[in-house]
Amino acid sequence: MAIRFHCCGRTYPCLHCHDVAEDHSVTPWPTATADERSVDAVLCRVCGSWLTVGEYLGLYAEFHPSLFAELPGDSNPPDFAGVVEPRRRRCPHCAASFNPGCALHAHIYFQVRADRVD
Repeated sequence: MAIRFHCCGRTYPCLHCHDVAEDHSVTPWPTATADERSVDAVLCRVCGSWLTVGEYLGLYAEFHPSLFAELPGDSNPPDFAGVVEPRRRRCPHCAASFNPGCALHAHIYFQVRADRVD
């Protein structure tokens, strides 16, 4: 997978690749509204399909539920349950496996709870 970074709109395989190529800090994708979660942000490098913020985070919601707990000041927290089949951390288009460790950096790429990584 690769991520289109919210800060610059460019796509990189990881935050380190972004940092080498860019002269600005990473800013996370907003996740509070349905519109924000509907943005194509994650590229499957096997089949070339794009996943929305919500689709991608939905892949991890079952395994790391505390990441998606209510954010401070958020009266309507995102509900990622049922966005895609949550038991599989795979591309919904080609079934290629995604790295489960990517959830450890979810707070860098997306506005989720950094202090709640399981």
